[in-house]
Amino acid sequence: MSQSEKREPIVERRAENEASVLRRLVELMLESQNEQARRASKENFWKNIRWFAVAGGFVLLAIVNLISISKISGMGKIPVPIDGDYAAEVRIDGMIAPNKPASAKNVVPILEDAFNDEDAKGVLLVINSPGGTPVQAAIINHAIARLKKEHPKKKVVAVAEDLMASGAYYIASAADDIYANENSIVGSIGVKIETYGAVDLAKKLGVERRIFAAGEHKVRLDMLEPVKPEDKAKFEDTLAKLHTNFINTVKAGRGDRLKIDDPDLFTGDFWTAAEAEEKGLIDGIETPEGALKKAFGVTKTRDYSPQPSFISRLMHSALSGLGLTADLNTPMPYYAL
Repeated sequence: MSQSEKREPIVERRAENEASVLRRLVELMLESQNEQARRASKENFWKNIRWFAVAGGFVLLAIVNLISISKISGMGKIPVPIDGDYAAEVRIDGMIAPNKPASAKNVVPILEDAFNDEDAKGVLLVINSPGGTPVQAAIINHAIARLKKEHPKKKVVAVAEDLMASGAYYIASAADDIYANENSIVGSIGVKIETYGAVDLAKKLGVERRIFAAGEHKVRLDMLEPVKPEDKAKFEDTLAKLHTNFINTVKAGRGDRLKIDDPDLFTGDFWTAAEAEEKGLIDGIETPEGALKKAFGVTKTRDYSPQPSFISRLMHSALSGLGLTADLNTPMPYYAL
């Protein structure tokens, strides 16, 4: 083999090695560029996240401040202009209890705004509630009665949607006229107290109840003890007095329209709208729109209904988006209408 022939494989291997090194250098350069691009993209992503977070915080703070300023200055009560005649509308939805949208604390100021609207032809109460506590219902009822005296030319009409029962009817009885949908449930003029008894269960589990109290009757209806006759009598007496207050309020509100001789009227039972009309609990079957025309001769309303807070709406929206629901308010009171 000649010298030149021996030299050719060496040259070829050297060229291949140089090409391999060159390819590796190119690959390293590309990897470095890609890594830098990834780092830059990641940094930009977190910069955007931080920017949106800061911007969102400023927007939220501005909204909260605006709401606070509106409440302080009264801007939140500026009515929306309405063309033509209208009635002032107040909705009462859900449980009538403390810390609820339909609490007396929320509803009474709204009622005052509605009555003070000089351009409104009257006040329309749209009610959809199963009831609530005697105190909250009575406060709202008394407020309506007071406002009617202060505004003798303002007629008040209540209209039931799905439910106008118990404490909701307690409130409605203060209205001049009451209407309901043909499928509404009306009535339930009664009072209840709910407790539980676990005497036998406690015995089986070996649970011993220990209560230290000053006062002979400080503890009543202990769920781990049998019901004492004197406790039962006490609660029955209390319920009877609350029931009497309820009955007297309904009688005062409905007057001669009430079929007072009906033996079922104050038993705590409930009825359809047609049955309630026969008993004098309502004045007819109407929709809110029909009641507006019939009572006030108008078709429009200015809504004064209590609105949930911005934070409550925000939380509700977030929970709904996650497919969750939550009641962040206080539980149902111990005794209720």
